[in-house]
Amino acid sequence: MDQPQALKTMHEAFYQFNWGNPDCYANYIAQSYYYINHSTRLLAFAAGLTKDSEKNLFKRMAKHVSEEMSHEVLCIRDLTGLGRRLEEFPELPETQAFYESQYYRIQSQGAVALLGYVYALETAACMVGPRILKDKVEKIYGPSCSRFLKVHAEEDPDHVEKAREAIISSSNEDKKIIIRNIEITAVLFQGILGAVERQKT
Repeated sequence: MDQPQALKTMHEAFYQFNWGNPDCYANYIAQSYYYINHSTRLLAFAAGLTKDSEKNLFKRMAKHVSEEMSHEVLCIRDLTGLGRRLEEFPELPETQAFYESQYYRIQSQGAVALLGYVYALETAACMVGPRILKDKVEKIYGPSCSRFLKVHAEEDPDHVEKAREAIISSSNEDKKIIIRNIEITAVLFQGILGAVERQKT
């Protein structure tokens, strides 16, 4: 499957983010907590809306719920390692819009729409995350403050492949919905990164 240009742009923005600024990094982790806290809910919501003909999609999403369980705790541990608290970083409007839009897309377009959100986030984690860890985050903050990125960089390649297989096996109409959500997710995620950088001290 060809990668949409918006996804490539998102990957570049993710790598170029100001990881070296401690306030930026801590705020990124905090904003990740806020949207990751909805991951299992989004997956469960989508699974509940699958059609009888989407048994494989239902099974995949139900399994993915358990795989994502408590990942927001990693963000809290990283913030603690940085000597920061979640309360220092209120949820940004861009972050709220990021995950709230997914509830709408699932309800209006079907469970399959969430595959675009999942694919966009998990390709960033596995294709760009390892380079961010190696080149930037672990060098600056150490492993005790980079658990969230590390876990997703290591676990998400399998998730990406499964999402990719689900997308390829989808109907042409569903592919259009998924690809559009990849593009939307990519643009909105960049909005979070930009908002965090504008708040740096």
